[in-house]
Amino acid sequence: MLPTKTRSLQAKNRVYLTLHSVLVFFFGFFGGIMTARIVPLAGMAGIGTKIRAKPPTVFGNNKTTVKAPAVAVVAAVDTYSSAVAAAVDTHSSAPASTVQKRAKRLERLGEVRAGMCTAISPIEDALQSLHEVNLNVRGHICRINISDAELLEECRKEKTSAAATAETQWPHLENITILKMKDLPTKELDLQVKYERRVKEEGGCLKPKGMWGNPFNSRCTILTMAKAGPYLPGQLVLDWGTGCGHQATYMTKTFGVRVVGLDLNGAAIEWANDHSLGRFVGPTDGTDLSWAPDESFNHFYSFATIYYVQPDAMCKFGREVIRILKPRGTALFGWMNGIHGRPYGKFPESNFDCLKALPNADVTTPKESAGGLYSDEGDDLITNSQTYAVVIRKKY
Repeated sequence: MLPTKTRSLQAKNRVYLTLHSVLVFFFGFFGGIMTARIVPLAGMAGIGTKIRAKPPTVFGNNKTTVKAPAVAVVAAVDTYSSAVAAAVDTHSSAPASTVQKRAKRLERLGEVRAGMCTAISPIEDALQSLHEVNLNVRGHICRINISDAELLEECRKEKTSAAATAETQWPHLENITILKMKDLPTKELDLQVKYERRVKEEGGCLKPKGMWGNPFNSRCTILTMAKAGPYLPGQLVLDWGTGCGHQATYMTKTFGVRVVGLDLNGAAIEWANDHSLGRFVGPTDGTDLSWAPDESFNHFYSFATIYYVQPDAMCKFGREVIRILKPRGTALFGWMNGIHGRPYGKFPESNFDCLKALPNADVTTPKESAGGLYSDEGDDLITNSQTYAVVIRKKY
């Protein structure tokens, strides 16, 4: 018999060897699973950054068209069940457990996340850092008094989220003209340099004010149009002058719509593609809508940006907006004459008589001051200013 001290050392060695074997098995086993799980995912069509490819948005870009994701790919992956089947077929040689885990992850595209009306689409799923802001930071009293929780409950009753996601027909965005900043007139270039500074140096997109000097209470503006529309799950909205994409995120989460955002500021578009819900394209001035087919959008939304359209081009632009709207679709040209209608000065309501004369559209110009379109009380920048909106509904 070995001495007591020697027997004690042997016992300890056996314990250490056993523990070492367990650890080697543990890390080897789970390391293999993670490798099998992560590596194949990197090559799956429509998942992660592959479908979230951003358009070139830096200033001085030599390209003239945006490299948007292929519409066919987006449409295919938006129907998440098709994506699951395709993934299983593509990786049929993988172990059964790996295929099941991969399919389970893809099935998440059919889930409704907390705070969102409709199912997750590839754009929401691929977004790495969603950033939301308070669109009513000053507590604007809205004529429509309803909470976001109540809006979500209403929205989810409209139709199943999977069906809404599958029905969205995204237009081709690769034909949108991307501007070279050097080609902008001096006045517009100076303006965009200011907005770029607010985005990149002042962190404007992280704040409720976005690119502007003061925050607008945009929630009530969106809510007013969403109720009038109504904005329904799966419908397509063109957010003209989207800025940082804050309004697009709120529309997507609360009403289940899908949003295409255009803006002249490349820095804001780049930020929106990283942190907001929607598909964002720029820099583009947006007045050329020839890329959009007839009746391709359910709604058009623009606030504090339409006054940048040249007055002599407004009638033509308004007709183009009506052309791309579906029957019963709505359009908002908000805050006309805001800050006195810069950069072209005050814009008389009579300048929209050309649109009021069209047989296929109802066009009104309600006041935005207290007692007007949004609120009975003048408690913020919108209702305290002598501005008006142009509200359009396409008849047929």
